[in-house]
This record gives sequence, structure tokens and C-alpha cells, in this order.
Amino acid sequence: MSDNRHLLGPTTSFSCARSHELGVTGEVQHTCCFSEQIGSLCVNEDYSDVRLILNGTSLPAHRVILAARISNVCTILSASFLFSLTKLTQHCLEFVDRCALEVLNSEGFMALSSVIKEIISRDSFFVPEIEVFKAVREWARVNPTLDLQEVLSAVRLPLISLENLLNCVRPSGIVSADDILDTIKTQSEKIDSQLKYRGYSIHDVNVAASNRNDVDNPGIVVQLGSPYIINHIKMLLWDRDERSYSYYIETSMDRERWVRVVDYSDYLCRSWQYLYFPERVVRYIKIVGTRNTKNNVFHLVSLEAMYSTRTFKLKDGFVVPNENVSLLKRGASVIEGISCTPDALINGDSEHYDWDSGYTCHPISTGAIIVQLPQPFILDSMRILLWDCDSRKYSYYVETSIDCENWKLLMDKRDEECSSWQHLKFEPRLVIYVKIVGTRNTANEVFHCVHIECPDQTCLPYSSTECINRITRI
Repeated sequence: MSDNRHLLGPTTSFSCARSHELGVTGEVQHTCCFSEQIGSLCVNEDYSDVRLILNGTSLPAHRVILAARISNVCTILSASFLFSLTKLTQHCLEFVDRCALEVLNSEGFMALSSVIKEIISRDSFFVPEIEVFKAVREWARVNPTLDLQEVLSAVRLPLISLENLLNCVRPSGIVSADDILDTIKTQSEKIDSQLKYRGYSIHDVNVAASNRNDVDNPGIVVQLGSPYIINHIKMLLWDRDERSYSYYIETSMDRERWVRVVDYSDYLCRSWQYLYFPERVVRYIKIVGTRNTKNNVFHLVSLEAMYSTRTFKLKDGFVVPNENVSLLKRGASVIEGISCTPDALINGDSEHYDWDSGYTCHPISTGAIIVQLPQPFILDSMRILLWDCDSRKYSYYVETSIDCENWKLLMDKRDEECSSWQHLKFEPRLVIYVKIVGTRNTANEVFHCVHIECPDQTCLPYSSTECINRITRI
């Protein structure tokens, strides 16, 4: 029997059993069976990613569906705290951060107990502080028997404008006059870095907007679309020749009070800059060039700002790297040395070399091999590969510098016969330039080096692939 449905006009409809195939407008519709199909998914063990245990009964469920409902998230959050379900708690808190204002105004928020403090204490719970105060005020009215002062201590009164302090906070009667006066005093005296701001927390995503020259302040100012929590800036300095730059970076919330987060004003930097600092809430980023070794202009090609989940270490404001930073792709440069293969020493290839290529050299008794790192790093190890296609031996020494003028001895192998891989371990020091000087070759009068790693990747104390943010101050 032929199917004549294709002949039906746009006003023709079917019974519910077939109406999902063609609706009255000629569009595919699944409305009448949507609820049934979603319901079957929600209790389907094959598609669930979490299990709820209720009175010994196991029920399949979905994290996204459970968390992505403002009316439910507060209840689920309370339960996750009660039963110490860390991962579920984190999922709920991240959802709350994304829908902060809606959560504040929800009935579920008013039903919370002490968990409310855990929510509003987060830097990433980004809403105007006066809205936080109003929600706490309403919560106190609904829950008169709970400890208001404990929750109120998480409200950041210094972030509330003077007008709202006087016209909203003061009439509420839940904040003492002395506390309001102390808040006003704090606002007038504290510098920007002492105010505990809130901001969006978006991990590993560039949040930097367009940049422009600032007429009133020197440097390049980048305005973010909203206050964001960041701990990492990646930027590219113009690097089409051997020039180097010095600079510093400051951040601000109001473009009036600035906090310096990176200060390389006394150090020579080039190409890619991978900068880390303790996380902070930022609205404006200012990059100020203090030196260009070629002229008086600071050139910035690109900039990214984000909250990075990568593991990093800092010492005195300088990065302690856990991956090889003496690479061409990271911005390193060989500024002295002879090579038939361009950038052979820093191209990351330690396997493909022979008698004619794949190494960098210098005549013994004249010159050296010098590598410039892209920015100052704290190093405590290094690995170099001496050319080893035969049985020859080398003698050498290594020095480091932060200005390419004053050198400090790092390792002295002038009285030893060395070959192949050299693992150098030393006390942590600040390094920008590495100089390798060959003093002897048992085969001829040329010193050959194939590869350099800073730091030595074979003796790292922790993995470069860890994805838990951790700042260790040494």
C-alpha cells in the first residue's frame, strides 16, 4: 500500500502517535513524546554518570541534569556538604558561580543553612556586593534562628558603594554603625591590592579584550569585558630580529589604583612571555615597556590573560619552570655559535644529527655558544648533549648571566674528559643567558654541542602535565 503522506497539505495533522513526523507547519516536531523520551534517559543505567543511593536503593542519574537547575542546586549542594561528596560539591559550586544572581534570588538559597557562607565566600561568586548583602538580609528574615553574624562576615562591605552603605545597609539594622564607619575608613585608606574583589573564574580561556594606548598613563592598557580571576598572562613581544625588551605589568579594578604583578623592568626579554602570578581579580591590565635594545618603542604583538589550571612554581616573582624553556618555540634564541642547521641547538631534536648537521659549534680558544632564554627563569638543572658520533672527548665550562655582560660560573669541566649527555645540577639561580665554552676536543679544534635543556627534563621533581593549580612559594 502506497504512502501518500507527501501529498498532505500544511494544515494536515496526525494523531499523537505520528505527529512527530510532520506537524501542522510542515516542521518535524517531537513535543508530545519529548517528556517520555527524556524520562527514559533519566533512569537508564547505560547513559547515567552518577548514582544516587536512597535508603539502600541505587538510582541512575545525570550530573548535568541534577546540577543545572537553580531550584535544585542549593538542595544538592547542602547534601553534598553533608555527605562530603567533594566532586559533586565542586560541580554545584561551579554552577552557582555561573548563575550567581539567579541563585541569590532563588527559594533554594533562602532554605540553606551554614552552606550559604561557603557560597558567598568564593572570589568567583561574582555579583554586585550590594546584591549579596540584600540576599543575606532576606535570608536572615526567613531564618531568624540561624547565626546571622557568621554569614554576614562573608559579605565584603568595602565593595559596597558609600551611597548603598548609607541608604541600604545602615537602615537594615543588621550591621552596626561602628562596622559601617570602619568600612568607610577602609575604603578611604586601603590600596587596591588589599580589597578582596570578586570576579568570573573561567579556566584556561583567554579573557583579554582589545588593547589600546592609554593617554593618561604610559603603556598599553587592556580592558577585560568583566572582572575576571586570572593568574597567567601569555604575550608575544615583536621578535623578527635579535632585539630584547624590558617591561612590567600592573593590574587594576578601577584604572586608578594599580598593583604590579610582573616586574621585568631590569631584565632583557624576547619573543613569547609565559607569566604567572598569584591569582587575583582583574578588570584592567597595563603593560609598560621600559627598554628596547634597538629603539625607544615597545612592541606588543599579542596578549592572552586567563586563569590557568597548570601547575607552576614561583620564587621571588620569577617562574621556576618544569618544562624545557630553552626551545625555539618558546622564544629562546642562539645569539652566538655556528650551525649548518638553523637553531639546531634549540629545536627540540636530540636524535637527528650526523657529521655534517644537527649541531652548533665554535672554534676552541675563540668564541662560545650562547643561548638567550625568552625571560628570566629560576633554574637548578640543565642538560646538554655533546656531539657523540665517535669516541672523542670534550672539556668545557658553563656560565650564566642576566645581562649578557656579567657572567657567573655554573659548571667547570675543563679538567675532565666528557662525552654525550651532560647532566648539570646546581643551586637555584636566576638565568637569562647560558654560555657554553669548549676548551678541548680530543679529535680536533672545534667544540660541538647538539642539544640543550633548561631545566633537565630527566630529573624533574613533578610532572608538567599536572592540572591542579598550585603556587609554591619557596
